[in-house]
Amino acid sequence: VIISEDAEGIFTAQCLEYDIFAQGNSEENVKERFAKQISIERKISEEETGKEFGGIPIAPLCFHEMWNHGEVVTNGNSTEFRKYG
Repeated sequence: VIISEDAEGIFTAQCLEYDIFAQGNSEENVKERFAKQISIERKISEEETGKEFGGIPIAPLCFHEMWNHGEVVTNGNSTEFRKYG
């Protein structure tokens, strides 16, 4: 998951494996919102396609580039975060 912050202080978390993202007003807030969004997308896609995350494409390639140039952010769970910008 790549995390970035824009000029107005809005944080965005973007999954790379699937085009799923969330926004928040702090790094911790965006992580919480992202976890909820992943759960929602998993449930909806499974209901609609019969497969977790079925039908959700990978993130645009620009986010993969951001990942390659981001710094690792320490996290207490199994999700790896990298901060960009």
